[in-house]
Amino acid sequence: MKSLDLRGRFSSHGGRYGLFAGLCLLLALSTANAAEVVDRVVAVVNNDVISLYDLNLALRPYAQKLKSLDYPPEKQRRMLFKIREDILKQLVDQKLAEQQIKRLKISVSDEQVDAAIERVKKASYYTDEDLREALAAQGLTMEAYRRRIRDQILRVRLVNREIKSKIAITPEDIKAYYEKHRREFAGQTLYDLDQVFLKVPEDADEAQRAAAKAQMEIIRQRLVADKAHKDHDKFLPENELSVGAATVQSLGTFKMQDLSPRLKKLLAGRGAGEPTPVLETAQGYQVIWIDRIVKKQGKSLEQAAPGIEEKLYNEVVNRKYRAWLEALRAKSSIKIIQ
Repeated sequence: MKSLDLRGRFSSHGGRYGLFAGLCLLLALSTANAAEVVDRVVAVVNNDVISLYDLNLALRPYAQKLKSLDYPPEKQRRMLFKIREDILKQLVDQKLAEQQIKRLKISVSDEQVDAAIERVKKASYYTDEDLREALAAQGLTMEAYRRRIRDQILRVRLVNREIKSKIAITPEDIKAYYEKHRREFAGQTLYDLDQVFLKVPEDADEAQRAAAKAQMEIIRQRLVADKAHKDHDKFLPENELSVGAATVQSLGTFKMQDLSPRLKKLLAGRGAGEPTPVLETAQGYQVIWIDRIVKKQGKSLEQAAPGIEEKLYNEVVNRKYRAWLEALRAKSSIKIIQ
């Protein structure tokens, strides 16, 4: 079954500021049937209340995850208390946002909710049946999902009105960032590294380790003779030792400056396919080589400008959103009831 991203894609700028949306969207709440609890009020936000049921419903998936991590009871208790405080604060912020939405008379039509859901389906290649199955797997009905989508759109519109509309990133801001971070936009060389590795058991005797090293020396000579290294059968020995079989592995892609000083020194001046000497490690023996060298071109100010603008914009939006919430909290009547 396909998994479903319930966050939606509702930025009024065509997804450009989607990263920020998570700060103002409704905290994802599980809608699975809750065990009956004696409900009470845990917070009063102006004239609205947050109930213990609401808090427990939001807390449950985090509590279940924490329980599965098998921490000592005292540590689990402290962590759960902190998570509970954080979630209650988010519920208060959510309630404040809801009140502002009502005060500013921000609304969304059924047609706009339908359009948003269609965008989710299109992006995930879902049919109606696929969507309903994915929702059911998460304990959600279509009606509950529509309410969640509606809440998300309303909150994004609130942020657009209260925060985003008051922000402008100037060409001077972009240029200053580019100059300060010029190294980020310079061209760079990346190295795809591969290795042959032969694991040697911890209890291997001296003769076995010597035999393993000799086998790796044979492999290295074959690598030197055939720098393409594409046909592994040609350079891996036909008769494996009792200590284990040599394996070819990709180590990943790296910048040279990110490698250890020892490996950097060993690879310096070597071209693609040229192996290092046999290296002894605590686990066995290895030979490393550069499989591919990728030269990435740098970016001019003009090329880098869109990404810089988005980064700066999101930083300002996040900062102003936090300040806006704090100001809203300061002038609101908020009572936490323990």
